[in-house]
Amino acid sequence: MSDRYGPRVLTAGALSLAFVVFILFSLFDIMTALPFIIAALALEGIAVGLYSSPNMNQILSSGSGDSKGLSSSVMMTIRHFSSALGVAIFGSAVLRILLKSSSVLGVSLDSVTPEQLVPGFHASFQLGAILVLAALVLAVVMTFRIRKQDKKVGEVSNP
Repeated sequence: MSDRYGPRVLTAGALSLAFVVFILFSLFDIMTALPFIIAALALEGIAVGLYSSPNMNQILSSGSGDSKGLSSSVMMTIRHFSSALGVAIFGSAVLRILLKSSSVLGVSLDSVTPEQLVPGFHASFQLGAILVLAALVLAVVMTFRIRKQDKKVGEVSNP
């Protein structure tokens, strides 16, 4: 698909789908039906699949043959670091909202009920939706800039 449609189109599509997934995740509560959860997780898997392969291909094809190994290891390091950082940020957001909640003041974290966790998860997934939307806007802006530069280069080489 990346070769047919281009990595930028797939990246924008994957980020759009990820935005929808974060919105769906922010709707979860303790009564959410299992089929809805499965559908949201399946969409998440599709978004990750649409994003990962074209992204890796685009990064590796932008470097010279000698630097592909270095590019690959730097990319994987950044990807794993970003994943760990994301888990830490979202976990911190959930915990912060949980600890500020009046329903858990004076209660140990061991005895927190699922109902008390829901607002923290909602806020975390809403934050995720905002971050993905920002990434989508950035990807679209960069795509238009790259196309504009490619067009200028084509005009200069074909007087």
